[in-house]
Amino acid sequence: RQALAQMSHPAIARIFDAGALPDGAMFFAMEYIDGRTLDAAFRARSGEVVRVVRTLLRICRGVQHAHQKGVIHRDLKPANILVAEGDGDLQPKIIDFGVAIGMAPGVSSAQTDGAIGTRAYMAPEQAQPDGSLIDARADVYALG
Repeated sequence: RQALAQMSHPAIARIFDAGALPDGAMFFAMEYIDGRTLDAAFRARSGEVVRVVRTLLRICRGVQHAHQKGVIHRDLKPANILVAEGDGDLQPKIIDFGVAIGMAPGVSSAQTDGAIGTRAYMAPEQAQPDGSLIDARADVYALG
């Protein structure tokens, strides 16, 4: 939660609060994004290659920022990237860090408790049920 609170990037939805409910369920309170999912936004602009590439670069920079703060998202997919229109441009926001894991400073990978995330977007090492070590490359794979 501390790593998530330290993230401040235009391509990442701001997280205002996080914690656990009395029944143990975890929650995040984040900014409201008035936008569409990434795939819906891109379908609406199928001929606008430059605008789409510019948006993808913003998303990549947001993911890089998360990695620099020690956070691996682990569930990057079109439904977890909302795109709003602002000033005639597309403004992506990465959301849903609910299954994210933190990286300890100086450690290049993290041990997980099995495959967590959406299988269609998982890196092969993330999909292993044995809790294989994963690192930031799992998010880069999902971006591809």
